[in-house]
Amino acid sequence: MTVFVDMSEDLKPGLAFQHVVNQSYDFIQQDDIEGAKTVGINVRQGGNKIAIYTVDRDKFQPNDNEPMADLVMDASVVEMALPEVEEFADTMEIKLNKE
Repeated sequence: MTVFVDMSEDLKPGLAFQHVVNQSYDFIQQDDIEGAKTVGINVRQGGNKIAIYTVDRDKFQPNDNEPMADLVMDASVVEMALPEVEEFADTMEIKLNKE
């Protein structure tokens, strides 16, 4: 399954990315996508991709006591991220697993 998320250009790219990753936490737990082994998420602003990551649902482990972004990224591979997104993730201590 592939998802495209268009975020407001009013947000800085890193913050837009973090919002989408946090929203992914609930999205990938939905019964409606139970048959999808992976979920590819493309984050866009102004029609431009700022990040692409793929979540392996078999590796995803929900835990309400851990930061949502960390749990999503632990089960993901980041295929592309703008430098601003990578810098923000580093500052926020969100580990981006790259191919």
